[in-house]
Amino acid sequence: MFTKKVGDNYEDIVLFGGVVPFFTLPREIGTSDKNMLNAIHAEQLSYSPNGQWISFVVSPTASWSMDSNMVCVIDKEGNNFEVLDEMILHVGDPKWAPTTDKIAYIAGGGRIVFGFKNKDLKLKVMPVSGTYTPDNYADLDFNWVTDDLLVTSRIKEHEWSNDFSKHPLPVLYTINIDTEKQTKITNPPTGFGDYAPQFIPSIKKLVWLRGTSITDTNRNLWKANSDGTEATEWVRDVEEIVFYK
Repeated sequence: MFTKKVGDNYEDIVLFGGVVPFFTLPREIGTSDKNMLNAIHAEQLSYSPNGQWISFVVSPTASWSMDSNMVCVIDKEGNNFEVLDEMILHVGDPKWAPTTDKIAYIAGGGRIVFGFKNKDLKLKVMPVSGTYTPDNYADLDFNWVTDDLLVTSRIKEHEWSNDFSKHPLPVLYTINIDTEKQTKITNPPTGFGDYAPQFIPSIKKLVWLRGTSITDTNRNLWKANSDGTEATEWVRDVEEIVFYK
């Protein structure tokens, strides 16, 4: 890993060179001697709000990364490196809180086709950690609403089935970090689940995709207040949506 300085407005950049060594990953990393992987790729680098920490995901070979990756943090000087937990890609990618050094992620190895289980929403307030997923449940995705409030898409644990009609269907919950209160805020109709929650600060609304399964590509976009009230359908037949700041 290297650092590279850029000029104002990205002017006068040295295209080749101009980098400074920052940190060399160990050949293998993990959370225990029995849970190690080869450190091949480092991606999803993101600074904490105060710029003191950098989070990133370390992956092994392409096939192996479907089952196991490690979410890590390091300080801005490249000295204090820590492996936080095992995770899989594209299930609750690590996200910093809006203005404080709190990072949340969904921990647990094993691709979804091995079962809807072992996916726990965890939080690390540098340097303290906590877990917020109840027993017998799994979290699929989440987003920060404020520095002390999270919204998550949650299911009951269940084995995988190639019959998508047998998949558990998630609902949205809010999690208050201060009070540890967790509240169910959506009630999708029978046969539908609520996925991919996002909070959009510019409109102060919570949005999510409502569909028939985790593989459904024709879902509808819903929006509501952060507590789930005044929920309305916004856009129909959506495969994916990105909000630009």
